[in-house]
Amino acid sequence: MSANQNYQSVLDAMFDARFAPAKIRAAMQKGLDQGVSYTQSIAKVDTGYLKSKIKGKMVDDYTAMLESAAEYSGYVNDGTWKMSGDQFFDKGTVTTGKSINENLSKL
Repeated sequence: MSANQNYQSVLDAMFDARFAPAKIRAAMQKGLDQGVSYTQSIAKVDTGYLKSKIKGKMVDDYTAMLESAAEYSGYVNDGTWKMSGDQFFDKGTVTTGKSINENLSKL
Protein backbone atom coordinates (compact mmCIF):
# COMPACT_ATOMS: atom_id res chain seq x y z
CA MET A 1 0.00 0.00 0.00
CA SER A 2 1.40 3.36 -0.98
CA ALA A 3 1.55 6.34 1.32
CA ASN A 4 -1.29 8.00 -0.63
CA GLN A 5 -3.50 4.91 -0.32
CA ASN A 6 -2.77 4.67 3.40
CA TYR A 7 -3.51 8.38 3.84
CA GLN A 8 -6.81 7.96 1.97
CA SER A 9 -7.74 4.99 4.17
CA VAL A 10 -7.15 7.08 7.27
CA LEU A 11 -9.24 9.94 5.85
CA ASP A 12 -12.04 7.52 4.94
CA ALA A 13 -12.02 6.06 8.46
CA MET A 14 -12.13 9.55 10.00
CA PHE A 15 -14.99 10.51 7.69
CA ASP A 16 -16.96 7.38 8.61
CA ALA A 17 -16.37 7.93 12.34
CA ARG A 18 -17.45 11.56 12.07
CA PHE A 19 -20.76 10.67 10.44
CA ALA A 20 -21.40 7.42 12.30
CA PRO A 21 -23.77 9.00 14.88
CA ALA A 22 -25.91 10.48 12.10
CA LYS A 23 -26.05 7.13 10.31
CA ILE A 24 -26.89 5.32 13.53
CA ARG A 25 -29.60 7.84 14.37
CA ALA A 26 -31.10 7.55 10.86
CA ALA A 27 -31.14 3.75 11.06
CA MET A 28 -32.72 3.88 14.51
CA GLN A 29 -35.32 6.42 13.37
CA LYS A 30 -36.25 4.21 10.42
CA GLY A 31 -36.67 1.19 12.72
CA LEU A 32 -38.67 3.29 15.17
CA ASP A 33 -40.99 4.49 12.40
CA GLN A 34 -41.51 0.89 11.29
CA GLY A 35 -42.28 -0.11 14.89
CA VAL A 36 -44.78 2.72 15.33
CA SER A 37 -46.58 1.70 12.14
CA TYR A 38 -46.74 -1.92 13.28
CA THR A 39 -47.95 -1.02 16.78
CA GLN A 40 -50.65 1.25 15.36
CA SER A 41 -51.73 -1.50 12.97
CA ILE A 42 -52.35 -4.03 15.75
CA ALA A 43 -53.93 -1.65 18.30
CA LYS A 44 -57.62 -2.15 18.92
CA VAL A 45 -59.67 0.54 17.24
CA ASP A 46 -62.96 1.87 18.53
CA THR A 47 -62.70 5.61 18.01
CA GLY A 48 -59.10 5.70 16.75
CA TYR A 49 -57.87 7.71 19.72
CA LEU A 50 -55.54 5.00 21.03
CA LYS A 51 -54.04 4.43 17.60
CA SER A 52 -53.48 8.16 17.07
CA LYS A 53 -51.63 8.47 20.40
CA ILE A 54 -48.96 5.86 19.62
CA LYS A 55 -45.78 7.76 18.82
CA GLY A 56 -42.07 7.20 18.62
CA LYS A 57 -39.31 9.64 19.40
CA MET A 58 -35.57 9.70 19.46
CA VAL A 59 -34.44 10.74 22.94
CA ASP A 60 -30.84 11.14 21.79
CA ASP A 61 -28.59 9.67 19.08
CA TYR A 62 -28.68 6.22 20.66
CA THR A 63 -32.03 6.03 22.46
CA ALA A 64 -35.42 5.47 20.84
CA MET A 65 -38.71 5.49 22.72
CA LEU A 66 -42.09 4.08 21.76
CA GLU A 67 -44.96 5.56 23.73
CA SER A 68 -48.71 5.74 23.95
CA ALA A 69 -50.23 8.91 25.38
CA ALA A 70 -53.75 7.45 25.61
CA GLU A 71 -54.58 7.33 29.31
CA TYR A 72 -56.18 3.88 29.01
CA SER A 73 -53.56 2.18 26.83
CA GLY A 74 -52.19 0.21 29.79
CA TYR A 75 -55.62 -1.33 30.39
CA VAL A 76 -55.95 -2.32 26.75
CA ASN A 77 -52.44 -3.78 26.75
CA ASP A 78 -52.48 -5.52 30.15
CA GLY A 79 -56.20 -6.11 30.65
CA THR A 80 -58.41 -5.63 33.68
CA TRP A 81 -60.35 -7.97 35.90
CA LYS A 82 -63.19 -7.78 33.34
CA MET A 83 -61.20 -8.22 30.13
CA SER A 84 -57.96 -9.77 29.03
CA GLY A 85 -55.27 -7.61 27.51
CA ASP A 86 -54.10 -7.97 23.94
CA GLN A 87 -50.46 -6.95 24.58
CA PHE A 88 -50.42 -4.70 21.50
CA PHE A 89 -47.81 -2.44 23.07
CA ASP A 90 -45.62 -5.31 24.26
CA LYS A 91 -45.67 -6.82 20.76
CA GLY A 92 -44.99 -3.40 19.26
CA THR A 93 -42.01 -2.83 21.54
CA VAL A 94 -40.45 -6.16 20.56
CA THR A 95 -41.06 -5.49 16.86
CA THR A 96 -39.61 -1.98 17.17
CA GLY A 97 -36.44 -3.37 18.74
CA LYS A 98 -36.11 -5.96 15.97
CA SER A 99 -36.65 -3.30 13.29
CA ILE A 100 -34.00 -1.06 14.81
CA ASN A 101 -31.54 -3.95 15.03
CA GLU A 102 -32.18 -4.93 11.41
CA ASN A 103 -31.58 -1.37 10.23
CA LEU A 104 -28.42 -1.04 12.32
CA SER A 105 -27.06 -4.32 10.95
CA LYS A 106 -27.26 -2.85 7.43
CA LEU A 107 -24.77 -0.09 8.27
